[in-house]
Amino acid sequence: MSEENSQEQQTEHKEFSILLNQLRDELKDISKLENLKELSNKLGLTQNIQFWGALQGNELAEKMNEYKIMVVPSLYKEGFGIVALEGLACDCRLIVSDSGGLKEAAGDFSPVFSPGDFEKLSEHLQKELSRETDENGLQIKNKFLSSHTRNSVAGQYIQYFNQIIQTAAW
Repeated sequence: MSEENSQEQQTEHKEFSILLNQLRDELKDISKLENLKELSNKLGLTQNIQFWGALQGNELAEKMNEYKIMVVPSLYKEGFGIVALEGLACDCRLIVSDSGGLKEAAGDFSPVFSPGDFEKLSEHLQKELSRETDENGLQIKNKFLSSHTRNSVAGQYIQYFNQIIQTAAW
């Protein structure tokens, strides 16, 4: 890696760390996309941040496939955290907060940080940016994802309910 590329990456990491630290307090009160756009402009980061609004289906998958890393920094309890499965399915490396079901949904494929611990998030992000791709983990990840398809989960529920019915004393 050239010295110029190294300096550029350090600058990007520093800018991201600054953004995370600034967002720490502001995220609690922000509920509108326009506020986030205004904040990124105020911090001088509009060249590094893009807002697409709500994406769904193929459009969402195509956009997610453009990236190597997905950060899910939820401050609030997530249900199951299907967004983590979507990120894995799009071959993103994950970094998730330990909020609700995100940790379970991400399995062993994500470093985890406490909600609001943006220093730890920044550390994880820097590690993930410098980490080499792990081709050996692809089969393990695909097996994990296949256990979370609709049919697989429905089958697990049916099996569970059948066990309860069989053991119930009628």
